[in-house]
Amino acid sequence: FLYIPRIGGIDLRKNTLAVAKEKISDTILRYFKDVDIFISLVDFRMIKISLVGSVTKPAVFVLSANSRLMDLVTGSKQLNDNSDLRNINVISKEGETKNYDLLSFLRFGDFSNNPILVEGDVVLIQKVDQVIRISGQINHPALYEFRSEETIEDLIKLAGGFTFDARKDTIELIRFLEDGKTQISNYFSYDEI
Repeated sequence: FLYIPRIGGIDLRKNTLAVAKEKISDTILRYFKDVDIFISLVDFRMIKISLVGSVTKPAVFVLSANSRLMDLVTGSKQLNDNSDLRNINVISKEGETKNYDLLSFLRFGDFSNNPILVEGDVVLIQKVDQVIRISGQINHPALYEFRSEETIEDLIKLAGGFTFDARKDTIELIRFLEDGKTQISNYFSYDEI
């Protein structure tokens, strides 16, 4: 709340700075005419966020209130080699859980996967469960965390797409059977995917 003498209190909770400025200006202009109003934010409040799961040392971090998931992950330096950046849960104080794919933010700039954190959030980094290797004439060949809803086309995009000289008519898909040893190999054209 913001209290202004001779006007009263203004509830500014859960508002952006722009909305808060508008609320303050509207309220002041109801009581005073022909006044210039200047509002600025001097400092951000600090919030506490817990980082748990597949990290080197679970801990509580104090961040500015405008911090995003990426700020916590990079600033904490707590990730393990088996930390899954594609399956991060943010659990609110109210118990609501949302899932984020931080690699989508890093590769595509998808801000919906890099949320602003809120006081009391618990960030749960999962352990990598299933991986897929993407190799060959691809821009970012590597091991990637596998998500069951993804298509081969999604994974190729995540790996940066094809290099300029890639042959798109011979994509090999190798799958392992339940025994974990036997492989089945199929060839596809990119148009068939």
